[in-house]
Amino acid sequence: MLEHLSIPSSITQSHTPSTAIMIIDPVEMLKKTSALLPTATATASSLPTIVPDYPEDQFAEEDGKRTLWVVFIVMLISSAVFTGLSWRVPVVCTPTPWCFPS
Repeated sequence: MLEHLSIPSSITQSHTPSTAIMIIDPVEMLKKTSALLPTATATASSLPTIVPDYPEDQFAEEDGKRTLWVVFIVMLISSAVFTGLSWRVPVVCTPTPWCFPS
């Protein structure tokens, strides 16, 4: 079934369980087989012509602007609540070079 494939002889070497299996260096395999690397060079005439599309303009409508303001207000309120709650948490300062208790 796989007879038509070109397998390097280093892979097809027969080995028994008592012999060591040869490890193949991938760089050396790429140097030996040129079918894996493209050898043809492209010319300017073989490049496809690309026609750009016109830019699609996107604008924020009234619903989008209202949503942004609602999110802004919610974040402002949540930041104020977090600041208020964290204001009451005592900060414990251990004697370190950057924090000296008074």
